[in-house]
Amino acid sequence: MSLCYWRKIQQGIVSLNEEKLNGAAKTLLMPLDWGLGFALAHKWSLMALALLPTCLELTASYVMYNHRLLRQEAMLMFVMTSVANVWLLIAAVMLVVESIKGRTGSLWSLGFRAFVLLPKVLISYLVTFFFITLGLRAFIVPGLVFIGFLIWAPAFCVGESYAKRTKKKDQDELPNDLEPGAASGPKPLPFFTDRPIWDLGLVRSWRVAGPSFFSSFQLALLFLASFVLPMALVDLFGDASLGYASQGVKVVLTSLLGALVKGVWAGAFISIIPPDARAEIGIESYPDLRAACAPKVPSNRKYEGRLGPQFAVLFLCAASTWIVVQETIERTNLPPQVTTELLKVEQQDDELVVTLRLVDPNEQYRWFTPERLRLEFDSKKSEVPGASEVPLPSTEQEKDPVASFLSSASGGEDTREFIGPSTIVVFDSEGVILPLDNLSPYDGPMKIVLNFRMQRKDDVNRPFSIFYYSFSGPGEPLVSGGLDSTWS
Repeated sequence: MSLCYWRKIQQGIVSLNEEKLNGAAKTLLMPLDWGLGFALAHKWSLMALALLPTCLELTASYVMYNHRLLRQEAMLMFVMTSVANVWLLIAAVMLVVESIKGRTGSLWSLGFRAFVLLPKVLISYLVTFFFITLGLRAFIVPGLVFIGFLIWAPAFCVGESYAKRTKKKDQDELPNDLEPGAASGPKPLPFFTDRPIWDLGLVRSWRVAGPSFFSSFQLALLFLASFVLPMALVDLFGDASLGYASQGVKVVLTSLLGALVKGVWAGAFISIIPPDARAEIGIESYPDLRAACAPKVPSNRKYEGRLGPQFAVLFLCAASTWIVVQETIERTNLPPQVTTELLKVEQQDDELVVTLRLVDPNEQYRWFTPERLRLEFDSKKSEVPGASEVPLPSTEQEKDPVASFLSSASGGEDTREFIGPSTIVVFDSEGVILPLDNLSPYDGPMKIVLNFRMQRKDDVNRPFSIFYYSFSGPGEPLVSGGLDSTWS
């Protein structure tokens, strides 16, 4: 009797919970699991929406790969790709809300409505991106904290379009159930209703992410994995000889995988906000995943709360990031097919002027940063009678900060003395000066004029070597020579 009695009590509790959640108790999932189920069920809709951003990113990357752009033009490419990504974020949130409400509209109309919301959401996205970048540049921990707390800010700006605006009531009109003298404390600020245009969702994101920071942080890892994993795969199995093809594959893979993660983000957002916030946008109860995915059947995959998948994503992020960083460092090295020729050496006051000729037939100088060229004198001092040993002021004797940073990044402090150029002028094959921040891609020889300020007056008579100081160190000398050489 007692066993049957307890079973009836448990069944009553379960049925009570089901009625309270309007039948959603069977799909009461953790936020990332809800978003993952929704994204996988609507994967083709998300990828169809991702076609426009993918085409824009392919266009921007192709232009930047094959043409030398001015700084304003490069910024325009960045803004164009940012607008495309923000549009997809908006469309993903709208797709979730429309699916929960049972509205079956076309993706074209949904995408058009997403364009209307672009201005505010784009500003929110750029401000969030600025704070995250600022935190990562200052120190890795503040950057990760900003990612976890601000990741929902653009979604709040999207949700405002579903909130009904309220009219201001007269102060004299009070509810019937409010007795005179009753204490009426300040009401909490709404999440979506009547938000001013300057509210970019940062504070609201902080409010929501506080109690669920670990979910927000795991979602940030999924975004990172969608970015670095395709790049690492292409770097592992691709080759620089493929040219733009490898870059194009990276864009396509990151865009499509990123579309799925944006779907997870949008679904997790609707699941993670409190019930009163969902009520503001017309969702009166906990969203039923099966109803939101109907007629599709969502998968039962669980991610949040399971250590195995979480550690797998963490490991893939770490390994992929390491591969991408190593490949980036490798791209800073001087390619073996580059030929270098020393054209001329002359003295101008207390400076040594060195003229080089560079030819890169394959990679079109995409690796080249002329500020990394360094001069090193031979260790043996020249025996010049009466040579002056008077050094220049102490500010000229300080070690080159760029070389110090590159040396420390390559694994240790270099005790060798490298001198960075004080002036750099780069000419193309027709003698036209090229801007230093816009050298590549360029097909043809380059003439580079470097001015090195002498730290000691007698150094000018010593033989020297020119190095290209990459993150891997100085490497082998490009050219060697001296002032006493004969020049044609």
